[in-house]
Amino acid sequence: MRKFAVLRRNRAALPTPALPADPGSGDDALAGAPSLAVTVTLDAAAAGGIAKLGLEVPVNGRAFVIVARDGEAEPRLGTGVTGNPLWGIDVAGLDAGASAVIAADAAGFRGYPFETLGALPPGRYFAQAFLNVYTTFRRADGHVIRAHLNSGAFQNPFKAPGNAYSDVAPFTVGIVGGYIADKAPEGADLESWAY
Repeated sequence: MRKFAVLRRNRAALPTPALPADPGSGDDALAGAPSLAVTVTLDAAAAGGIAKLGLEVPVNGRAFVIVARDGEAEPRLGTGVTGNPLWGIDVAGLDAGASAVIAADAAGFRGYPFETLGALPPGRYFAQAFLNVYTTFRRADGHVIRAHLNSGAFQNPFKAPGNAYSDVAPFTVGIVGGYIADKAPEGADLESWAY
């Protein structure tokens, strides 16, 4: 499927206490973690590819950012109960050129296994945006359901046709002066650097 255009990090320098020694020690331990966000934008080529398959554009669905420590495979291909961390939000009416912000304060935000993006332990990561495209089903009883249109092959949505995904983008999370920060390449404009 065609790819998302832009995967951009939002910059909000928020003071935070030191991360717990064991990030998996419980949600209470992460209560002071900063609120990081990622903005994803659906480009015209991806929207056109979705439309050519007969799927609805503007898109209704769920946008995800998935991260992996290893850059060998696409992060979306390593999802699962013990797989790569991911965070997502519901999107409605996402048209070509439109953006969605994946952040803890967004409606429908959910993450697994970390509740927030800010709970990522310091280290080197690889991120990928993913859009699960829904189809609108109008039932005979009057109910309307939006869900991914499966071809009947019991597909994994992260590999299913009709969904969009970005290129993989490397980034680093570290603690700098009490702040969680990710690093852009040397000399990059930190307010607008897209990766």
